[in-house]
Amino acid sequence: MKKILGNKVNIILVIFIIEVMFLMYFFPVLHDDLLHGSIPLGFNFMPHVNGRYLGNFFGLALAASLFFRVIIKSAIIFLIIFLSKKLLKINKNIYLLIFISLFLFMPKEMFRETIPFTAGFANYVIPIVGILFMMYIHLNNKMYKNNFLTIILFLSIGIFNSLFVEHITIFNLILAIYLLIFSYIKTKKINFIYLSYFVGAIAGLIIMFTNHTYLVTVNGEDTYRAFSTLQEILKKPFAILRAAFFHNYAINFSLIYLIIILFKNKIMKKNYISSFAIFFIILFGLYSFIKLIDSDMLLLGNYTKHFEALITFIFFILIGYLIYLSKLLNKSELYRLLFYIISIIMILAPLVFVSPLGPRCYIITYILMVILIIDLFIIMEKNKIINIKCIFNILTIIILIQLIFYLSIYGSIYSKNNERLKFVNYQLKQKLEVIEIIDLPYPEYLHMPNICSEYGEIVFRNYYNIPENIVLNGYCK
Repeated sequence: MKKILGNKVNIILVIFIIEVMFLMYFFPVLHDDLLHGSIPLGFNFMPHVNGRYLGNFFGLALAASLFFRVIIKSAIIFLIIFLSKKLLKINKNIYLLIFISLFLFMPKEMFRETIPFTAGFANYVIPIVGILFMMYIHLNNKMYKNNFLTIILFLSIGIFNSLFVEHITIFNLILAIYLLIFSYIKTKKINFIYLSYFVGAIAGLIIMFTNHTYLVTVNGEDTYRAFSTLQEILKKPFAILRAAFFHNYAINFSLIYLIIILFKNKIMKKNYISSFAIFFIILFGLYSFIKLIDSDMLLLGNYTKHFEALITFIFFILIGYLIYLSKLLNKSELYRLLFYIISIIMILAPLVFVSPLGPRCYIITYILMVILIIDLFIIMEKNKIINIKCIFNILTIIILIQLIFYLSIYGSIYSKNNERLKFVNYQLKQKLEVIEIIDLPYPEYLHMPNICSEYGEIVFRNYYNIPENIVLNGYCK
């Protein structure tokens, strides 16, 4: 029976791998990717953009080659899943189905800004690999010999993690400091592996923030980036809380499912507070479901966002209370969950001080929440509170449905994009002075898919070598 289930799980994993590669092939080159794809691979332009040197490099490299885009982006997703498996010590691949289902059901806005959008992928998804690797080393007590190659490796990881996006750079240094101090307190010795990682994190942070563009931001001369005002700093924590967590419907529904089972089977001495907690959590789930169906619903008018931020905060506090009340966790498990939670807080903290912010800023915290959910599943199955095999069929169904859905959406976009480019070439051959640019379907699943600005026109023209005297008629209607 176990072998049959294992084979079924492996078939789903293979289907997922194949579809991911198809999706990477279907995703069109858009917006900043058009700019990156028209620039020769190199570092000459990078100091004039920002300090995300590796993020910009990967953005250039991936935008320039469809082959590398498919292979590298697919490989990074598989690496994230693999490292999550190693971090959690997963010995049943069925848990990977939970990861895949939650990954596929990430918020639409987050998905479109990080997975199809290559520039977003390069800056926000790739560094997750390095961060998860260091978490894996720490949480699984992996020890390496202090030889030259190992020190160079961890020094390089420290630098690598720092050169993508600013809030991950800051978190990378915080993580390096924590690991160094934790190791010293535990062993009374300096761990030269963590020391080399710390030195790399410091070096990477200096390399990034000595870029002159940040001085422009500090001086208030940057037309895109800005530091938050004091009033914004006071408001942003709740705004970030809502943006980072409220719309994570798949994760929140999974938490509600686990907590209801925990409340029913593990919390024997129920009191008024615990009864209120489970009642509130269920109400939060119902409200989230309604919001999922009708995202434009404004229950409290202009105060709806504040309300949703507040109930999200209470939701997580009450979940923490019920887990504590259940006495489910041993010291090691409690440490792991707290490590995820504090890491999420530390990643989000720098975002309070800067703007603008987009859904792509939260993908690393989304992945950490997925890992936390799976860890809870593992702990609850170990305590015989749930049977993970019972949800295999539902996991299979929702994964296949979502894979088919994405294949349909992005397959249609791929077909229409090819039609658009053929139509552009046809009009150029006809030597028309005004060229019509066909809009792509399902724009809500792509990051800025159509020519809606002067910048969009410039990068589209440069990427496809359209002469300056040709007028592009493709502005959003």
